[in-house]
Amino acid sequence: NKISNIKYDSSSENGISKETLIRYLNSLHYPKDSVGVNLLNKEQIEEIESGIANANYNKFGLYSRISSILFSYELYKKTGNPSNSTVFQRIYYWKAGLNVWKDNLIFGAGTGDIIYELNDVYDNKFPVLKKELRASTHNQYIFYLAQLGIFGLLIFIYGFFISPKFINGYKNVYFKYIVIIIGISMLSEDTLGTQAGVTFSMFFYFLFAYHNNTPLSLNHSNNTDNTVNPEKQQ
Repeated sequence: NKISNIKYDSSSENGISKETLIRYLNSLHYPKDSVGVNLLNKEQIEEIESGIANANYNKFGLYSRISSILFSYELYKKTGNPSNSTVFQRIYYWKAGLNVWKDNLIFGAGTGDIIYELNDVYDNKFPVLKKELRASTHNQYIFYLAQLGIFGLLIFIYGFFISPKFINGYKNVYFKYIVIIIGISMLSEDTLGTQAGVTFSMFFYFLFAYHNNTPLSLNHSNNTDNTVNPEKQQ
């Protein structure tokens, strides 16, 4: 309390609490008392004041992300509640989508009913997930499976991944890269369910699909016009 404007046992909209301070000290292997607090520098104090509960969370790199996932896993193991963990919330989003699909295997729940069906699954099967944290499937493939059924998903896969072969789209190496990028992003996001996702995906998809893919007939015509006929020259 002497070194911060926020009391250690208070709570605020940033989620600061006594537990925040204890977890932060623990991540540095400092004693959880006044000795440990006095070892904190100004930057670390500001991080605690901003609600950061682990000294590793504000660092760049894989280690900070792994630390966050491991803590979420330990918390989930103890409470069985995935709320406020982006990783475990996604697992419940996927489960909800697959549950909707199981009840609508062939043609899906439909474009107008998918949200109602997902909310119904959350209410009846996964009530532990807070209502304000419930969302769509966060997986484009599962979303289309739940919304349009197995036929709809197969049509989407054919249209997005296979049909470009007929216009020689995969001959452009940049097109291959953009398909891979979008395809991977759809594993953890509803990429085509947001305006930003659709704009990015479709702009680069069609830009590279048709780039430098000149029809063969045009190439043949140009070659014919530019060929010198020896007989006519004579």
